Amino acid sequence: MNAITVTQLPAQTVAVTEVEMETVYVSKGGVYRIIQPAIGIVDGINTIFGSMLPFEPGSIEVYINGLKEQHFRLLSDTTLELEDPPKINGFVDNIELIYLSK
Repeated sequence: MNAITVTQLPAQTVAVTEVEMETVYVSKGGVYRIIQPAIGIVDGINTIFGSMLPFEPGSIEVYINGLKEQHFRLLSDTTLELEDPPKINGFVDNIELIYLSK
């Protein structure tokens, strides 16, 4: 599992330590916009994927190979289920999550 450490410092400065995370955006209110690869196995069968941090309700966006996915349901504030499993037919689908962390 990938890990991220976010440390709040004085005056809204934030130190971020990341492992396999693409981008972390920080707002003044302490809400973090996260862009990360989905956590889960792409094997043509698995449909369950997760995020590193809990996300705010309604803020999660799922992209498969850069295209926004509309067919998924939330199982928890860190887990979602895709309607169809990502493909591995000579090319492994890339699943990316964009969300606001709690």
